[in-house]
Amino acid sequence: MLKCNYCSKVGPENIFIKDKRSKTGYVNTCRACKSLIDKKYREKLSIAHLGHKPSEETKKKMSLSHKGTKKPWGGKFKRTFGTRKKLSERFKGEKSSLWRGGVSNENHKIRQSFEYKLWRTAVFMRDDYTCKICGKRGVYIQADHIIPFALDKNKRLDVNNGRTLCLDCHKTTESYMNNKILQKCDLTALSYS
Repeated sequence: MLKCNYCSKVGPENIFIKDKRSKTGYVNTCRACKSLIDKKYREKLSIAHLGHKPSEETKKKMSLSHKGTKKPWGGKFKRTFGTRKKLSERFKGEKSSLWRGGVSNENHKIRQSFEYKLWRTAVFMRDDYTCKICGKRGVYIQADHIIPFALDKNKRLDVNNGRTLCLDCHKTTESYMNNKILQKCDLTALSYS
């Protein structure tokens, strides 16, 4: 049985923090007090460094230490087309850890495929990331199929069948979320009885 130096709780060894350097093998601080101490310490550190700006010499040292390192999570490091294709194939279908026996429908498979993502990128690049209807740039854009995705399977990944639209303009098109179907349907005639 050990006693906590902070809250004076007495208890078995398993509620105390292990430390190989102490004689008993445990620090005389229970886990609950240790987490509070750590939290207070982090708060003190953040306050102490608040508004602190490194000197120019330190900035140069930090810059030199990062030069030449590849950052796979972003930055200047970009995966090549071949590498992206290999990664896509490596975890596709039964090789994926999320495989559930092929229950995804065909549309979902196509929209999540590597080829579909390349199609979207090609449409955006061709249109210079600008909405083709209103000409807005720097807003949330979407790749729209001129001939709807569901109607022509051959033109699903055809770049000439795509156009870049902002969300507001995309909502006004006939094919967006079955707008044409909803406009033809008389909603007042429906009864909920």
